[in-house]
Amino acid sequence: SRNLFVEFTEFVTIFQNITYNCLDIKEPGFKRDYEKFKEKIEYLDLRLASIINQGFDDCGSLEAILKMLDAFGTLLDRSIIRSNSEPKYPLLIQMYEMELDSTKKMFDSQNSVLKDTQNLVLHVNMPFVAGVLQWCQGMRERISLIRNKLIQLNHGAVESAEA
Repeated sequence: SRNLFVEFTEFVTIFQNITYNCLDIKEPGFKRDYEKFKEKIEYLDLRLASIINQGFDDCGSLEAILKMLDAFGTLLDRSIIRSNSEPKYPLLIQMYEMELDSTKKMFDSQNSVLKDTQNLVLHVNMPFVAGVLQWCQGMRERISLIRNKLIQLNHGAVESAEA
């Protein structure tokens, strides 16, 4: 498969190199060439949406999906890409719920061990209280960072009542 960027650049170059006056409203060629250009861009958007959907399926964690979405940036706002990847967004909420459950289990596990300080998993070379506080801060950050990234997505699935 060809590189999407190379194809896009070729399409733009062809459109830029038109020889007629594009400001002439009587020129029928502009509308025809613009429609062709638009069709080619829609085709590239569909291919990009396919790549994004494949990324949803291939990413192994919620953090990986969020990094992928962050990398695509404002391209996700394009209508074709958005409509094709829209069904995948509720998966983010489900994965976040699983992450919350996992963190809760780790917290409960550590909390039950808290009574027996010899089995407590703390950062190396930290006094007991500082180690517990550091561990709690790490658990909080684990959830908060993902939550903030989900909020930044500004997507309906993230803003729904289920979320």
